[in-house]
Amino acid sequence: MQTSQEKEYFAPEVGVNQLAAAIALMCSSKMVELDRDSSAFKPVSEFAFEDEARKQHPIFGRVMLWILFSTGAEYLLKASLIFSGLLEIKTQQKLGIPSKETPWTSEWLLSVPHAGVEDFSTMGRVKSQLAQLFYRHQGVSQEDRERVQHTYDLLTDAIRNRDAHAYVQGVRAAHFHVLETFCSAFNTLLSLVEENALKGALKIAMPNA
Repeated sequence: MQTSQEKEYFAPEVGVNQLAAAIALMCSSKMVELDRDSSAFKPVSEFAFEDEARKQHPIFGRVMLWILFSTGAEYLLKASLIFSGLLEIKTQQKLGIPSKETPWTSEWLLSVPHAGVEDFSTMGRVKSQLAQLFYRHQGVSQEDRERVQHTYDLLTDAIRNRDAHAYVQGVRAAHFHVLETFCSAFNTLLSLVEENALKGALKIAMPNA
C-alpha cells in the first residue's frame, strides 16, 4: 500500500466509492474475505462457499454469488484506473427513468426524455489501460502485471460476460480454484491505492468491522 508522507491525501470521491463498492460486493459474494490488517483479499474455503451458495438458492446460488463477485472485481479495476487518472468518467445521454408520478402513456413512451448519466465504459474496454496503469507504477513486477492482465482477460471473456447473459447448468461448479490467483491480482491493484483512500473506502464498505 502506498502512503502519502508530505500531506494528507484526499482521494476523488468517485474513486473511493468505486473501491468501497468493489470491496462490499466481493466480500458479500462469500467467495473472498478482506484482511483489514494486511489490506489483502484471500479466498474462503470452497466448502464454506458452497454452503453459502446453497443458502442463497439451492440451484442458482453459486452463479448468483459469482455474478456479485465478478461485478465487484470490475469495480476494483475501474477504481484503480480512476485513482491513477486513467479512467475519465464521461456523461452519456441515456433514456431517462420516469418519476413515480409519470403516467406510462403511449405518448410518453414514444418521446421518453433523455438524461445525462455517468458512463464508466465496459470492463472489456477499460482493461486495455492496464499497460498504462503499470507504466505509472514501475515497481510492479512483470509476473504481477501478467497475473492482473490474465485475471481480467479471464473474468471478461469466460466469466463475467457469460454469467450475466445466460444461465448454464452447473456453471462455475469446478472453477473455485482460480480464486487464489485472482486474489493475488486484486491485491496487486490494492497495493497501488493511497493509504487514506483505501481507509476511506473500508469505512464505507465495512462500517461495522
